[in-house]
Amino acid sequence: TMNHTAQFIEARTPPGEMVLSANPLPVMLADRRVFADISSFAVIHARSADDHWSSYPSPNELLQMMRQDPPRYAIVDGRMKLHFFGPYPMFQHFIAETYVPVATFGSGKDETQIWQRVF
Repeated sequence: TMNHTAQFIEARTPPGEMVLSANPLPVMLADRRVFADISSFAVIHARSADDHWSSYPSPNELLQMMRQDPPRYAIVDGRMKLHFFGPYPMFQHFIAETYVPVATFGSGKDETQIWQRVF
């Protein structure tokens, strides 16, 4: 699943392009960058949508960055659902409004979906 995800991203994006992902591994394997260089731990450990964890942007600031310059692809997996969608459903709404699913790898708890920006 991880390798398939990385291969999909690598085949459709130039080196260095940012990809929205809570799990950096498939993005790094594709030699791409995680959007805003964010760590999923910065999102889940923020005490509120306006709180900063370490030097990372707050969840609200991250969402604003996503709205201003949405990456072409978003990877939705268990970590995205747990760290982003669970505590801050606004991220799930943003993905649903801005992206369409274009690929799925794995199944069940190991399922990974790749969503592409629609504009």
